[in-house]
Amino acid sequence: MRGAAVLLSVLLFATTCHSVFSFVEVGDASNSCEGSMVVEAFAGKDTLKVPYESKGKGGFKRAVLKFVAVSTRTRIMFYSTFYTMRSDDFSSLCGPVIDDIKLLSLHGT
Repeated sequence: MRGAAVLLSVLLFATTCHSVFSFVEVGDASNSCEGSMVVEAFAGKDTLKVPYESKGKGGFKRAVLKFVAVSTRTRIMFYSTFYTMRSDDFSSLCGPVIDDIKLLSLHGT
């Protein structure tokens, strides 16, 4: 089952005007949530779609969003554009988990 987008997280970071990499892990919570999932990340004017095929047993996939900070503050947003139902409870909707978000500043790129 697929449904409307769900906002997972909005983070606001102090930045300077240069390139930044944002690292994130997308996975499942080991809660019988199986199926195709997608997380979209937005930072500045850049976007990234991270597909993840969940087996419902835990696991993750690393992704990198490269963006250029254009002000002293940058908002990073994560949306889930797919959700599914748990294989052990068809009345419970579930979706991806985001974790281990890191920012790395790259001067001179």
